[in-house]
Amino acid sequence: MEDADELALNVPRSYLDPGHPFVVADRAVRFVCACNYAAYSALLVVLTVLVMGIVSYMIVPGRTAAEYTHLRFNFTDESPEAFAGSDSSCTGKADETTVVQESDLCGSLECNHEAVRIVGSLNASVDPCDDFYAYVCSVWMDKHRPTLDQDRRSIDDDLLDNYSRFLVSVLGRTNAEVPAAKILFDACVEPPASLFRDIVTTFFYMVGLQHWPYSPSDRILAVDVASKVGTLYRLLGLDSLFHLSAVEDPEDKYTFMSIGEPELVSGAVEGSSVAEFSFLAEAHEALMSYLGRPLSTNVAVVEADLARRMAPRRAPGCFELLSQCTTVHLDQLPESRVVHWALLAEEAFGDHIAAVNRFVKMPNYEYLLSFGSDVQQTLRKPDLLNYLAFRVCMALSPLIANATVRHRLASIAYGRNPRAAQPLLPEHYCVRLMDRFEAPLVMALAYDRSVARISWDVVQELVLDHLNATLARHLGNDFSRWFTHEFADHVSQQLARVSWEPLVPKRFFDKEYRSKYLTGLYKEDSSSSPQLPSFFYFWLQRAVKRARGTLETSEEDLRAGWNKGSLNAWPHLGAPFRHLEIPLPVFDFAMPIDRRLRKFHIARVGTRIYWSLFKYIYFLAYGFYLNTTWSDPASVFENLRGCLQKDYARMSASVGRTLPHTLLLFERTSTADMLDVLAVGLAYQSFEEYMLKEISNFRFKAARQFSPEQLFFIYYGLSHCENANPLFASRQQASDVSSAWARVNGPLRHVAEFAAAFRCPLGSFMNPHDKCKLEEISTTMRQP
Repeated sequence: MEDADELALNVPRSYLDPGHPFVVADRAVRFVCACNYAAYSALLVVLTVLVMGIVSYMIVPGRTAAEYTHLRFNFTDESPEAFAGSDSSCTGKADETTVVQESDLCGSLECNHEAVRIVGSLNASVDPCDDFYAYVCSVWMDKHRPTLDQDRRSIDDDLLDNYSRFLVSVLGRTNAEVPAAKILFDACVEPPASLFRDIVTTFFYMVGLQHWPYSPSDRILAVDVASKVGTLYRLLGLDSLFHLSAVEDPEDKYTFMSIGEPELVSGAVEGSSVAEFSFLAEAHEALMSYLGRPLSTNVAVVEADLARRMAPRRAPGCFELLSQCTTVHLDQLPESRVVHWALLAEEAFGDHIAAVNRFVKMPNYEYLLSFGSDVQQTLRKPDLLNYLAFRVCMALSPLIANATVRHRLASIAYGRNPRAAQPLLPEHYCVRLMDRFEAPLVMALAYDRSVARISWDVVQELVLDHLNATLARHLGNDFSRWFTHEFADHVSQQLARVSWEPLVPKRFFDKEYRSKYLTGLYKEDSSSSPQLPSFFYFWLQRAVKRARGTLETSEEDLRAGWNKGSLNAWPHLGAPFRHLEIPLPVFDFAMPIDRRLRKFHIARVGTRIYWSLFKYIYFLAYGFYLNTTWSDPASVFENLRGCLQKDYARMSASVGRTLPHTLLLFERTSTADMLDVLAVGLAYQSFEEYMLKEISNFRFKAARQFSPEQLFFIYYGLSHCENANPLFASRQQASDVSSAWARVNGPLRHVAEFAAAFRCPLGSFMNPHDKCKLEEISTTMRQP
């Protein structure tokens, strides 16, 4: 029975297109399969479905009675039929003599359209075994060249722009249940002349900046700086001198205060000179001129000074896992003439948590030391307060009525790259503003139509069921062999607590929660202009308070659970590692909904989900030590990382890659490179298992030369295409992930299935002799 199954699965690959260089016909296999297929197919289908169902039920972690269901939130005017999708069956009919061949061909309109797109994307003049990235992306790059003031173009950026346009249509639609959402959006798109001034004035008063702007002669104390920095975080959730957060450590269930490096307006590059921050000074000058206020602070100097204090992030860091942080009692932080630490904690986190928990987690202790009294300070405290005011104005800049000033500020604060600011339409600034401050509401409003873009089956059957089940099997099999059963069990227990949440926070599936979340503000009629400033202020303060949680009050916790917004092309799993956030742009929602194309989502979605989970597993390894060296999981990961770091250097050197696109700072990117290799390997395994469930050897009728295995890797490569601008090389080199060229070619050089799919000769660029394999590394380490 197993032999017949194997033959049946491999038959179509051999004779759909005998002339293709990657396909070799095997008439003997074809004949045997044709004879046995009819006898075994019915039984095979029944057994496969039964076994897969039992296995999935038994091993998928964390399954409870409360699962995702196909619910409507009634937040849009879509009809029920609109988001059921339009799955299409293939139109090709089987010939009696070639039944297996025809059953595998997909000739629907959607499949034909996708086949034409795939064929048109490939560069036939490039051998995929010589440079797979060039094979799949060079045509796209020729058609998508960045302008002189753009840092890059990429597939992800195009999807995010498409998604932003989609959200504009959602937020611009009247909604009977949440009428205030459109009021907010419309007022942002066409703000009244005084709206920005009124809201900024209100926040300045609440933060304590009512005497802004400050002159060098003003006497400012350390308690003044601490009070205003802490209050700014509590009211608007903004970084300024520090990044403040109160996070539950998943390992001991204790809530810690964290004081770390801020995210700067400029997206600072390590080692940058003041001249590279000059665009901030120009924006600040335009703002002060617009408001009719004197200019006494150079914010470029302030940001350059803060950037100078920052250290390069080394993985693993306590940005992800709090156990790796330096922990210091609040009273033992370095004495500072710039900021009063105890008051900062009280203002930011509330009296209760600051009194109960006097310990502080510090991702970069040296950054806090740089504010110590024994360190010469070049920044004046009046300049720091003016910088805080600048941060408030930048965050609220989409509300500026003057189009020129709005573009000048908002393109920096809400653009993709502050150093290569691109003016956007007002609607897109407002989408980003609402996503920044209350992303859960935006995602909930868009949920029904988001499901319609990819179909509910992709969400439930492919992501929540199949990808999850593949991961569980992997942890029980390969992973246990690579590491130890103890570590595999520990990882399984931790991952079982992670809620996979595609498209929207899972709490929104609770009707009672939705009702409480929307009670009050969103039912009010605030359409009249005089009420808008107070309405916006109330909305912003309430949104930030909910995102922060109920640290200092006894109110009900209405946090949605997500730490990031929806405008992200990669999933996010951050502390306390309970919610795997999967917004719509993680999917290629431009892919046709034809059910037979569903599996190819795995190449993009599966890889990215597994990347996020392996990142968490990597951090878990650093908190899990056994007594013997070979059983230390962190050492296994580090050996793989070191192997890949050397290989990526050889890979780049062997083809003479030069600046600026592919100068790889391998030490900086090696962790992400390792995660790429692990993720694409598991995603391909998941793809194979899905093909096994389908009992199919899929082919496009209009591009039958490509096997499903080849198509998986083609879709993977296409998901990374980008075209970088050499004028912005310094920012690209500072990234902790490799270039797209390396993110495609690098991992696939270590995936044996890729070389088999494209018949790459051993020793070719894409099939090197020396490969970094976790199973071999772990086996070697176990040997005495």
